[in-house]
Amino acid sequence: MAGLRTHGRDGRRWSLLGALAVVAVGLTACSSAGASGGPGGAPIVIGGTSDLSAQFSTNGRGLQAGLQIAVDAINKRGGIDGRPLKLVFLDDAAQVSRGVANATRLVTQEGAVVIAGNLLSNVCKATQPTAAAKNVPLLCNSGDITQFGNPPDPNVYQPIVLQPLETPAMFAVAEKVVATPQPRAAFIGLASAAIQALQENQKAEATSRGWPIAQSEIVPLTATDLNAQVSTIAASKPDVVFANLADATSILLVRGLRAAGVTAPIVASDSSTTVTAETTKDTNFYVVEALSPGGTPGDGYQKFLDAGAAAGIDTGKPFVSRGYQQGLIIEAALSACGGCSGQKLIDALDQLTLDTGGLTSGPVRFTKTDHVGVGTMYAFRYDPAGQKATLFATDLPTAGD
Repeated sequence: MAGLRTHGRDGRRWSLLGALAVVAVGLTACSSAGASGGPGGAPIVIGGTSDLSAQFSTNGRGLQAGLQIAVDAINKRGGIDGRPLKLVFLDDAAQVSRGVANATRLVTQEGAVVIAGNLLSNVCKATQPTAAAKNVPLLCNSGDITQFGNPPDPNVYQPIVLQPLETPAMFAVAEKVVATPQPRAAFIGLASAAIQALQENQKAEATSRGWPIAQSEIVPLTATDLNAQVSTIAASKPDVVFANLADATSILLVRGLRAAGVTAPIVASDSSTTVTAETTKDTNFYVVEALSPGGTPGDGYQKFLDAGAAAGIDTGKPFVSRGYQQGLIIEAALSACGGCSGQKLIDALDQLTLDTGGLTSGPVRFTKTDHVGVGTMYAFRYDPAGQKATLFATDLPTAGD
């Protein structure tokens, strides 16, 4: 693919900044030591912080629920060396100051050995010094790309793929679904630093291929109406649309473009999920994902469903699988070091290889110089026969500029 630099697990090249804009309110906490009758001994505290009450709360609560599923399952298996896990998960309301306060509480009062969740990249970046001062690792749903250079920040880990690095996967899908040799490409994304970094990478890739840029749109994070953006994109007559939106705005985009007569394929980043595909039932909408929503080889996704059912938690909500995957990473690292904490736990993460049985698009691997866990992606689209999103492509590459 012209102009594309792919990577393996070593020698990644990085560029462009990633951070997510934020808004507002509330503080709640959830804690659980797992099912009764589980392991004994002093509990190992797993901390978490995410938006549970503001505009990204659907995704933050998904991360919380997924971690709870994992904690319950681990405790039913006997915990870590006979010790139960206890989840203490706090609401940062998408505010950096709240995230820092939560991290301080988790490491100084709650005794958390790791902080997971971290929905927003700017919260991840802001809490890093607080956690680092106590040698507490962070698992961040979204991280600032400057934290993942060579070497990366020593205590920050990205379980899946950094958004600015998803460009090759999205163009690989576009190549499969666009018949025109040099298609006119339109771009639309939320006004966050991480997503805008991805969109700039996409436009640079289109230019390097000689694909004309038909239109580029930025959507406010608080947008509930895309009529203006849909109209300008439709007027540009694109052959392919690259969408970097959350599910709610992604659904508006798909429905709006189709109503305006645009039949071009829409290729979406993992800012949205297969919820968009299954809500719109659009067979020409494609979403790249590092985490499976089903239909992939291996038993990892079924284990996730079974664990969710045992915990009584809905696994179909956005980002629940992401929280569960973070729980699997925590379990693997703690098991490798016998329930350790501090630098020993960071050392265990730096040597981690985790086969997720197809739950992720490849094994999760961390090394001392590479803290991004997954290097490939899946793609999914809606299947009207099965009335659900199904696997469209595997082993899609990711890269940095």
